[in-house]
Amino acid sequence: MIDSIFAIKRERDRRCGPKDAKTRPIIRDMRIRKPEEFHAILMPNCYGPELEILKGKGVPDANIWAIEREQNDFDKMRRILNVRMLRRPMDVSEALDHIWTVQPKNDLIYLDFFSQPNISHHFPALYKIFTLRMVKPGGKLILTFGRNRCQDRKS
Repeated sequence: MIDSIFAIKRERDRRCGPKDAKTRPIIRDMRIRKPEEFHAILMPNCYGPELEILKGKGVPDANIWAIEREQNDFDKMRRILNVRMLRRPMDVSEALDHIWTVQPKNDLIYLDFFSQPNISHHFPALYKIFTLRMVKPGGKLILTFGRNRCQDRKS
């Protein structure tokens, strides 16, 4: 099995530090009064800070869904993460269909897209999130997009 940079912690941390510096405080500063009632859908990788932060605040594994579409990363996540995952890798839009039937309302949806936004891939997922009202009132929807946003940057 070939690991992507997102499944290798050292490489992931090196390349995604600038993004983490922006998203980490948003998630870290969320007020979670009743962790047992907090629900999240994440498109994390094996070593993103979002899971560590939520679990550190007491959010149960059973209240966190992780989405992954790449088979190798999905397999590694199934071995490493103790959160809820679908039976097979799925695109975010397809995954939301399945998750919505079990966990329709969420306090946090964080989708970390590696690519630039495009109408065929991203719009269906966003359309579902908004039309199905998957984010609770007062909840957060965090989307990260970008081309090369995880690559080293030279000053």
